[in-house]
Amino acid sequence: MTGASHALRKGESEREKRQTGQEGCLTENLALAFLPRRWSHVDPQPLDHPAHLEMLKPAFELRRGFSFENCQRNASLERVLPGLRIPQAHKTGTTIAGLVFRDGVILGADTRATNDSVVIDKSCEKIHFIAPKIYCCGAGVAADAEMTTRMAASNMELHSLSTGREPRVATVTRVIRQTLFRYRGHVGASLIVGGVDLTGPQLYSVHPHGSYSRLPFTALGSGQDAALAVLEDRFQPNMKRTISAKVWTAWRSQSSGPFEAEGGGNGK
Repeated sequence: MTGASHALRKGESEREKRQTGQEGCLTENLALAFLPRRWSHVDPQPLDHPAHLEMLKPAFELRRGFSFENCQRNASLERVLPGLRIPQAHKTGTTIAGLVFRDGVILGADTRATNDSVVIDKSCEKIHFIAPKIYCCGAGVAADAEMTTRMAASNMELHSLSTGREPRVATVTRVIRQTLFRYRGHVGASLIVGGVDLTGPQLYSVHPHGSYSRLPFTALGSGQDAALAVLEDRFQPNMKRTISAKVWTAWRSQSSGPFEAEGGGNGK
């Protein structure tokens, strides 16, 4: 009986070991199934593999605008792939500004159009008519700003004909920001919309991706730092026209040189 019971216990232990081994294999397989690819035992593919090159294809294409990619990753890619050129940021090359005083709005802009470091036009019009008592300053790509403001002016003309009322500054801003948001930043136009309507003087800044802000004063372009420094120092809420003119003159006198900003200058 003792030998039989010992053999029985031995058989049960072996059966338990086999079951435990099967469960262990099953658990390991399930764990491998849920592990990321980089943790599996598959050999990694070389960097020049077609799949990797296809994934990096957008990085080889030269793009304008800002690149918000990871800097360390870009540096690693440049070391591994010598022919890779990471997109660089390009300045808008313009200075536009605006401020609100008690009875109205003051808008200003330079008149220089540049292509990188080359001056293309010294008398480029950057303050565009939108509607009576509503104007818009444009920075960025000159063609994009011109066509965007023309589209807004046409829409506001149709709006006036259909409603019999003058458009509001908020309506112009909504039309412009909805158009820019539709193109997800591919229209390189940064705009300042200012004017006077039934609700009083208003000033808006609209960015290429469609975001906007209503501000008492603002500036955009490569020379915005110098403009904002003067406006923040001397701006006062509910200013009179004479005081606001002095603030504007102070900004012009400080940034009147043609080299106060890269790409900006030639009158304001």
